Amino acid sequence: MRWLSPAATMTIEAGKVYTASFFVKDVKSPLVQIALPKASFGAEAYASFDVRCQMSGVVGSSAAAELTCFPNGWLRCEVTARASRGAANQTVSIRSIPELNVHPDSSFDGANRQFLIWNCQMEEKPCATPPIVTAGLSNFRKSDRVSWSNKPLEFGSSYSVWAKGTPGMQSAHSSIQVIVELFADNSNRPSLRRDAGTGGAYAALVGGSGGNIFPQSSPVWSRRASSQIAAAFAPGDQAVAFDGLLGSVSYGVLPSVPTSLVFGAGINTTNFWWNGDVEQVAIWLTQRIPNDLLRASTFAPSQVIS
Repeated sequence: MRWLSPAATMTIEAGKVYTASFFVKDVKSPLVQIALPKASFGAEAYASFDVRCQMSGVVGSSAAAELTCFPNGWLRCEVTARASRGAANQTVSIRSIPELNVHPDSSFDGANRQFLIWNCQMEEKPCATPPIVTAGLSNFRKSDRVSWSNKPLEFGSSYSVWAKGTPGMQSAHSSIQVIVELFADNSNRPSLRRDAGTGGAYAALVGGSGGNIFPQSSPVWSRRASSQIAAAFAPGDQAVAFDGLLGSVSYGVLPSVPTSLVFGAGINTTNFWWNGDVEQVAIWLTQRIPNDLLRASTFAPSQVIS
């Protein structure tokens, strides 16, 4: 039996959700298994993967698994579970297996089983984030949220925003994912969002006398799918577009004039993480762009955004 473990260890806290992940490429061992530390997660926090067929196999009853394909035969395997007990000096275990239904407690001859592995990572998150490069030591990711507020932004009473991005898995704390937010104060936060529970894309007017603005036909923004969303705001005239579908409302009073931008989450919360890629953002500081251009920006952006 051949087990691989990262050089770094970590302390697990009871009740929190963790995700272990690694990149793997088949050499002579198409079947691999990852198991979270038994002392904290029990015997069922594991998952087995078929690297050659690019599929997940058996998943332990207390875990969730995810498999993502990358170029040149590389895959990223993930397993997520909630810790039932706290423990120090814990490591993740990865091994080649002869069959997908092999339990982590089983032993077998692991000779002549080879695969390439890179970036084994354990995080206190409900999903795997981009690789954290370390030298065999524990490290923490910087916040995946960017704010632009070094100097006042000259927004007017009307404004528009467009964003292109790829959502990941939702945060454990909320089913809302914010790709960009325009911030005035804690009760005034227009934003572009995805409801991770339904996949629905929409704009939100938090504050003022507004609410949510939905495109027609309730389009779904699929996880790990790159899409485009835009919203235009003016007093008594607001609209949202997503991948060519338009929706509009007439809320009477907008929130206060924004003073800063936030990408990847809401400015005053750690709950509404985007957990994905924010690819491009465009802002019209003083213009509520017409609905035809708003709609075009989400399926032919080169016609609207230079």
